[in-house]
Amino acid sequence: MNTQSTLLDHLHTLLKGKQNDAKLSMRLGVQAPVISKIRGDTLKIGATFILAVHEEFDITTAEIRELAGLQPAYVRGG
Repeated sequence: MNTQSTLLDHLHTLLKGKQNDAKLSMRLGVQAPVISKIRGDTLKIGATFILAVHEEFDITTAEIRELAGLQPAYVRGG
């Protein structure tokens, strides 16, 4: 299992009732193949997906990145 699947599995635990990737995709406003490709490790999680998860599940972007096995985001400052 890839580390991005860990994030998807965690989101399933947050959903009430019997859930699947198709229902998860509807909740996040993405097409079902997106979830399948993330789970299959042929598509990397990007900023738009992270934002959708944050808005739908109120999880911090740092936690989302950690669950997905992504490097922490660094903010450029001056």
